[in-house]
Amino acid sequence: MIKNRFLWKLCLSFTGVVLVTALVIGFLIHAQRKESLFDTIHNNLREKTAYLVPLATRFIKNPSEANRSALEQVRRGSDTRVTIILENGKVVFDSEQPAESLGNHSDRPEIIAALKTGDGMAERHSDSVNYSMLYYAKRMPLDDGGTGIVRASIPLTAVTEELQKLSRTLVFGGLFGVLLSLALGFYVAHRITSPIRQMTLVAEAMREGDYSMHLRNLPHDEIGLLGDTFNKLGTEITERITTLSKEKAQFRAMLTSMIEGVIAVNEEDEILFCNDAARKLMAAPDLGKAGKRIWEFTQLLKIREVVETVRAQGETVKREVAFLESSERKVLDVQATPFSGGGTVGVAVVFHDISELRRLERIRQDFVANASHELKTPLTAIKGYVETLIGGAIHDEKNNVRFLQKINAQADQLSAQVQDLLHLARIESGESKLDFSEIQLDTFMNEAIQLHQAPIRSKRLKLREDFGNFPVRVKADRKALAQITHNLIDNAIKYTPEAGNLTLRVRQGSGYGEVEVEDSGIGIPQKDQSRIFERFYRVDKARSREAGGTGLGLSIVKHLVQAMEGEIHVESRLHSGSRFTVRLPLSS
Repeated sequence: MIKNRFLWKLCLSFTGVVLVTALVIGFLIHAQRKESLFDTIHNNLREKTAYLVPLATRFIKNPSEANRSALEQVRRGSDTRVTIILENGKVVFDSEQPAESLGNHSDRPEIIAALKTGDGMAERHSDSVNYSMLYYAKRMPLDDGGTGIVRASIPLTAVTEELQKLSRTLVFGGLFGVLLSLALGFYVAHRITSPIRQMTLVAEAMREGDYSMHLRNLPHDEIGLLGDTFNKLGTEITERITTLSKEKAQFRAMLTSMIEGVIAVNEEDEILFCNDAARKLMAAPDLGKAGKRIWEFTQLLKIREVVETVRAQGETVKREVAFLESSERKVLDVQATPFSGGGTVGVAVVFHDISELRRLERIRQDFVANASHELKTPLTAIKGYVETLIGGAIHDEKNNVRFLQKINAQADQLSAQVQDLLHLARIESGESKLDFSEIQLDTFMNEAIQLHQAPIRSKRLKLREDFGNFPVRVKADRKALAQITHNLIDNAIKYTPEAGNLTLRVRQGSGYGEVEVEDSGIGIPQKDQSRIFERFYRVDKARSREAGGTGLGLSIVKHLVQAMEGEIHVESRLHSGSRFTVRLPLSS
């Protein structure tokens, strides 16, 4: 009933109009018929009364039986009651009751009116006959100069019955009309509301996201035209939503796959969108949850300043934001742009991690500075000795040979640095081709130890070999591996105090062979461990030069390991020694 209330409203409204119309028409018909009946009765009474005047005059003059019979003859011919009253109200004749039994009629309205105007008419209930009567009285002059009144009356039962019959006819006709209008109204209302109910169902389906429903069996009228428009609207909305969904999916896929972090916030700083890259950059897995604010995940004031600046200026703002994350310096290139759409005004922030770029720039700067310094040092020494010799020391037999030896040593150092730089450049460019073969690590490490026996013995180092119980074979370039092991063992010997410990291990892991060189030397500070593989980077510059290194050994080691598809790691504690681990792919 609730779902069809419009149908019933329409149906009942239609029926109500018909009912009110029937009532009004019935009332008018009833009133008109009543008026018509009374007009007819009035005219009949006037005619009969005019006919009775001579008879009544004769009866008053001579109340004989013949005159009485003439009056009663009028009564027998119709339902008319005849009454003759004298001027003083005394009844001298009545066709229904004995005159003596009737009281004085001087107070009757029709009598009063007749005495005043000549005739009078009244309708009332008669106590003598106990039903309603219509009275008409007419004044008549008498021969003795007096005045008499003749009154004719008829009962209204016939009129009442006819009006009641008419009323019943009107009622039954009205009820039939109402029932017919109710049925017709229901049919018409159903024809109107059925498409509307279909439209409601389709609209509800659209609200739930189902645009496949369409209206069927539409009438060929305005409602049908509306329904057809509704169907076209649903089809068009479906096509547009499909297009928008595809574009949105493509846009989201593009944003999600970007290496740049993207965050969109509204005017309340609530996150509208966030991709995976932004979550990683902010180290916040929950970043992007609905209703969350960006400041709940990051306290970087510079980012907040960028967003506020964009809102204030209404244009794109670009900043570089640096911060520490887990003791690691990160640098973000932040670009914020205002946007508006869909009733939302917000800011889109794009984060690009340039930490590696800045680190490489710093390494490049350090390399240029270190290379300049490393090359300048022997050149300065050579130039100093040459100037000394030119200044006359060449004739000093005690020192000239020593100066030349110094020049030769510095030239050798300079040559070694240049050769290492060229070697490193060839490795990085791929010009240095590697000859891969199967190498058994325990045998190879025994050969490497033999090459370093002299310095090991001279420093009285305790050598421990841990090569396992089975051979480990890797795929590598023999010369490159020799250079790697030589550099690592040589560094371990150089930076380990006398009587220290030196441990060499060979192990096999899942898909790789492993060589470890561990010492009990001076160790490497934590802050320097990530940079020791950079060119010319020295933890202790003075001691490194005293040891005769070029500053390029570990950088060459790293590049050779990577060229053989391996990995190198370092673990070290200051004053507690270091452990370098090289992993190379196993030979298949």
